[in-house]
Amino acid sequence: MIMGTVVVLPSFKLEHSDWQQVNIGHRQLQVLDYQQFQLHPYTFDQLVQAVVDHLRTVAQPVILIGEDFGALVALRAAVDLLGRLDRLILVRPHCQASTNLLNSGLFQPTPLDRHQLKSLKQSLQGVDLTGELMHVQGLTYLFAGEQDRKNRRVAQELKNRLIDGHLEVVPKMGKTLNEAGIKALSENLR
Repeated sequence: MIMGTVVVLPSFKLEHSDWQQVNIGHRQLQVLDYQQFQLHPYTFDQLVQAVVDHLRTVAQPVILIGEDFGALVALRAAVDLLGRLDRLILVRPHCQASTNLLNSGLFQPTPLDRHQLKSLKQSLQGVDLTGELMHVQGLTYLFAGEQDRKNRRVAQELKNRLIDGHLEVVPKMGKTLNEAGIKALSENLR
């Protein structure tokens, strides 16, 4: 019996198989692909709206997980959903945009074509969700790697600003989701 949906907004790269390893219990898993949204122009606000619209169609309750760039999108979507999420989980979170969030690696393909990518990069300029954090209602779990000093600092600041924020610093995890991170997320989703 399906007991809701876990929706993942992954980091901005093409490979997302790590998310298939997370134990989500009796829930349906949906790892969203940024290519699935046919947006014209492909902007941050349009992407957030497409995610919000999608979340309103999936089996409830919904747990929304965002990783890196996906965490920025998930955080903004949570503001629009006003307490409709069972839980929000942010892995290597951000509340301010940077075009570095769209790096998929040197010479690595991105999930968007170059026109969409250019439009998305332009739309990220000035995106700062700091002033909207008070509108994120419900449980918010923040996961940062022990070896990722910058993200750990951002996650701590977010925890302090969110109404119900909880931080977990994952030992042996750095700037990418690894086995230790998968184990910590699985524990949270039990």
